[in-house]
Amino acid sequence: MALADNIMVEDLLASGQLVAPFTIRHAIPQSYCLWQKPGNRISISVRLFRDWLLSEIASHKQVMRLA
Repeated sequence: MALADNIMVEDLLASGQLVAPFTIRHAIPQSYCLWQKPGNRISISVRLFRDWLLSEIASHKQVMRLA
């Protein structure tokens, strides 16, 4: 038995190695943010990382049926 953030166990749930016995989900008010100094131009590296991160979050939400 485990309590975990969905993103940490997404692969185990998808493979069936871990089963969520209940469909209820609890939203946690904390979040992560990507911050850059005001006035700085966004470098290609930061832009690529941001795009990758947003893509991963969107995929996670779709898999977990959160979106």
